[in-house]
Amino acid sequence: MRGRDTRMKARGFRWAVGGTLFVAALTLCRWWLLAHQAAIQGLSPGCYFRHLSGCYCPGCGGTRAFFALLKGQLAVSWRMNPLLLAGLAAGGGFGLSHGLERLSRGRIRLLQHFHMTPAAGCWLGAALIAFWILRNLPWWPCTLLAPGGG
Repeated sequence: MRGRDTRMKARGFRWAVGGTLFVAALTLCRWWLLAHQAAIQGLSPGCYFRHLSGCYCPGCGGTRAFFALLKGQLAVSWRMNPLLLAGLAAGGGFGLSHGLERLSRGRIRLLQHFHMTPAAGCWLGAALIAFWILRNLPWWPCTLLAPGGG
């Protein structure tokens, strides 16, 4: 029994150290990105689709939404690109779920009934195209989907 307790403590310590290092790395990345925000946005050529057509693509406002999210401004991030915020939340949830499942060797299963199927891919593609069309319509409430809308 004593050997098992030691292994459990070692495993808990590894999880604590790994989690601390992960949070530290995320904090360092956030700090670096915010420190270089002007340079990053200055190097960005903008949206070629917007320059050529005058319409918004699904990703327009994504850079501004991402930096607003890093600053903790959720409302501003949502106004710039709601699809990016929803996609990051969904992707983060699925990533966390699958990461925990793999690290725990199947013992922790958060989203075990949700899998990416071809039908789900078609629905996501259709939602992306609908978002693309709706954010370019000039009527309210569609104007809320444009970057900075509302």
